[in-house]
Amino acid sequence: FTMLVPEHEELYAFTRTLDDVRLTIVANLSDKDGLLPAAEGVEIPEDAEVVLGNEGAVGPGDPLGPWAARVLRSRI
Repeated sequence: FTMLVPEHEELYAFTRTLDDVRLTIVANLSDKDGLLPAAEGVEIPEDAEVVLGNEGAVGPGDPLGPWAARVLRSRI
């Protein structure tokens, strides 16, 4: 478990790693639209895929909508 931007007031982001799989969890904890995790210092791996989210069909690096969350899976 590694927190990625612990001081951020609106973006909750962390990683979990097991063997060669890393999960990156990002969540917008505000009503603001368009929060971009990469612009806030969260690295989104090139091979990341969205495995769970609450926004429908989105890409791993797309901006987060209000109260949106995603789980991204990648290999290390």
